[in-house]
Amino acid sequence: MHLGKGARLHFLGIGGSGMLPLAQAALEFGFAVSGTDLSLGPRLDDLRASGAQVVEEAFGADLLCTATHVICSSAIARSHVLLQLALQQGKALLHRSDLLNFFCQQKKTIAVAGTHGKSSTAAMVTYALHQTGRFPSYILGAPLQGGLGAAAWDTRGEWLVIEADESDRTHEKYHPELALVTSVDFDHLDCYGSGQEIVRSFVQFLSQATRSAVVHPQGELGQCVPQEWKMLTRHKPSLKTYGTAEGLMNRVGSLSFQNGGGSGTYQLEGGATQNVELPQLGQHSFLNALGAGLVCQEAGLSWSQYLQCMRTFPGVYRRLQVAAYQQTWVWVDDYAHNPGKIQAAVQAVRQAWPSSRLSVIFEPHRYSRLQTMAEAFFQAFRPANDVYVTEVYAAGEQDEEGVWTAAAIASQIGQYSGVSSQAFSAAVVIDQVRAVDQHCVLLTLGAGGVRELGARLIEQLSCQE
Repeated sequence: MHLGKGARLHFLGIGGSGMLPLAQAALEFGFAVSGTDLSLGPRLDDLRASGAQVVEEAFGADLLCTATHVICSSAIARSHVLLQLALQQGKALLHRSDLLNFFCQQKKTIAVAGTHGKSSTAAMVTYALHQTGRFPSYILGAPLQGGLGAAAWDTRGEWLVIEADESDRTHEKYHPELALVTSVDFDHLDCYGSGQEIVRSFVQFLSQATRSAVVHPQGELGQCVPQEWKMLTRHKPSLKTYGTAEGLMNRVGSLSFQNGGGSGTYQLEGGATQNVELPQLGQHSFLNALGAGLVCQEAGLSWSQYLQCMRTFPGVYRRLQVAAYQQTWVWVDDYAHNPGKIQAAVQAVRQAWPSSRLSVIFEPHRYSRLQTMAEAFFQAFRPANDVYVTEVYAAGEQDEEGVWTAAAIASQIGQYSGVSSQAFSAAVVIDQVRAVDQHCVLLTLGAGGVRELGARLIEQLSCQE
């Protein structure tokens, strides 16, 4: 695909987590950028300040007329008014993955995929390359804290770091120099149809790496091994494995957590042991950092350089982010919205605050995900004390049978996880935090509006202190 410097790109749904960083990179690359969204908010301020023209969808027709290409994601329905207008005007339509693939063809690419962990892992790779003076370009699914943001295009560096999205199988389009798979869960079954097909898709992604691939082969990827996986391990000798299980080339060793971070060891291929310090919570953070480190070795960093960078890793927005705290409570916010992510987040917070009361505010995400992974969801909260369930963030889906109410989901969580669980009520949560004679951790989980809900709750709680 060829895009000349004179291309004018219009993004439908420009404020989305996958579209906004792509638009920022396109702007820095030199394209004229415009876009529309249902509503405008602070998340778009930096993009607009950089020169992008952004308006609400209702006023987007005039901007669309000036574009040469219209960029959309899988979340944009074919019936979308502005998409239909673009078709009528004969505009060139590009899926966001095609534009991302265009950028991949401009630089050496490190592509990070996986059903969970890819944002944090890609951010770790980006941060290490940045801190060691390699001037990476990057297009991430969540902003790096500390001012680096979610995207940048830097002509001085040779590397581009991207997240490869598996939700719509578009990760299969990429042929990166270095590929990393952080995890494989049986998610997105509405797209794949079976767990076997999900595994097959990730194996294809790894096989397309032009130089080297790194994989965490535990979970479903290790338990459900099609013929393609056997062929990959036989014919791709550069494949590196990591995890916690015996027999893997690189392993996370003993870990301890304190003061919002942790320390431990990595046992590396060849017998070397490396001490690691990370200002992040949870075993999964150390797994992510090990995968990122293996990729960074392929990109030219030494282990000592990489691990020194990880000591100051600032974290990623909404990835176990300590959002507020007072003497009697702390609020931790996380994007987790599938069972694997939820379990990792809850366990990480429990490890960090073992004697605190852990109260989870959970916003379920998509009815289709609940239907295909119900039991796994219900069992994911076991280390918590209390779970408060909001209404489902539907993302455009419908509850056809009318069974997925907050109260019904809470009842099942209580039964399967053995915790106190009920439909969310701000008053009940505040009363519970104030009533217990114990330090409390409030953990908000979800991919929709639960952070904003948490912020309002904390504001009320702070006013009553």
